[in-house]
Amino acid sequence: MKKQILLLVLMLLPLMASADDGGTCGDNGNNLTWTFVEETKTLTISGSGSMKNFSYDAPAWRNYRGSIQKVIIEDGVTSLGWYAFMNCYALTTVVGGKDLTSIGNYAFYDCSKLTSFTIGPKVHELGDYMFYRTKITSISIPASVDCIGEKCFDNCASLDTVYIENLAKWCKILFIRSSNPLSKAKHAFVDGQEITDFVIPNNATGISSDSFNGFQGISSVNTGDGVTYIGDGAFRSTSLSTIVLGKNVTSIGCNAFTYCNELRDVYVYAESVPYASPDDDDDHEGSFQRTDLSLATLHVPATLLEAYKTTAPWSQFGSIVEIVPEKCTTPTITYANGQVHFACETEDVEFVPTVTCTPSQLQNGNVLDIGGTFTVSVYATKDGYVNSDIATKIITINKLGDIDGDGQLTVTDVTSLVNAILGK
Repeated sequence: MKKQILLLVLMLLPLMASADDGGTCGDNGNNLTWTFVEETKTLTISGSGSMKNFSYDAPAWRNYRGSIQKVIIEDGVTSLGWYAFMNCYALTTVVGGKDLTSIGNYAFYDCSKLTSFTIGPKVHELGDYMFYRTKITSISIPASVDCIGEKCFDNCASLDTVYIENLAKWCKILFIRSSNPLSKAKHAFVDGQEITDFVIPNNATGISSDSFNGFQGISSVNTGDGVTYIGDGAFRSTSLSTIVLGKNVTSIGCNAFTYCNELRDVYVYAESVPYASPDDDDDHEGSFQRTDLSLATLHVPATLLEAYKTTAPWSQFGSIVEIVPEKCTTPTITYANGQVHFACETEDVEFVPTVTCTPSQLQNGNVLDIGGTFTVSVYATKDGYVNSDIATKIITINKLGDIDGDGQLTVTDVTSLVNAILGK
């Protein structure tokens, strides 16, 4: 009889292994549940709140690690615990997760068939080693992310493209030790467009440590006028050839531009010489450590030329020259419906117009038809720029210049036109 029972158990074991299974996995017990369906190889996480952190090799569904091909994270789940899907070698697809705010350490460690993952719009933290040795080819970092854990993307040999939702927010992310996905990628997209010349928005007050560390798809960076500091290692080992530092930059961290072997031009518009760590600093490595500055030209305001020549590491540049101010582009003038419009390719300029008029008139009984030939001239000006060349347009007006719509061209119409041109 015992032999018969043992034989029956052995016969049922394959069926038991393939049956559906489930349980709880919430940080507060049953606030989250899991269900694995053998037929579809799908693991579903349901409920509300955060997942518990698991110890190595001990997630609740550990017996199915080799079978799970798809994970569904339903609405309401706010976190994935440590080691949640580690070593799920068959996993190829993860869907859902729009309510996630954090993803724990080692969550997808060694999921060697995982090629894509969508980080939800509420996630603020990506855990250590989270995507270690996966095959993801691209990753989109939402504006909500403020911390990326240690070696989060290490050994992601297939990672090719990083999509940055908000560049100003990107510059604030805390990157913990070799965690920047750009160091693995070849391409970066901002607002849906691939860029190699980065212009930091003026609402960014700084560039955090390691923000672009190791990225070989960058040609130039312009910090804009909002940035006041550049963090340690921010552009270390990049392909930068041109750097433009805005007028408010005051400090540059250690190794910020280390190993920038393509660097040829640095423009500094700061109103005083920014602090940059020299190579011989006993306490810190230099801001331009192991970058051959003798091959590069430093462009600075004329009033600070001598100061840069006597301040390390700026004094190590191959040549230090005065910045030649950029000239505003020549404005264009258009006239329509009684209004004159100015435009300029240089952004944020002020227009300075002048107007001369040669009037004409024709009296018909008690009605006086007036008109004239207007010569409109304008140039564009902007702080720090050379004024543009003067643009001129001749505008001849007759009754078609009836601005107030009374059917006649009157002195009021002419006065309105002149005031419009002069911005009154």
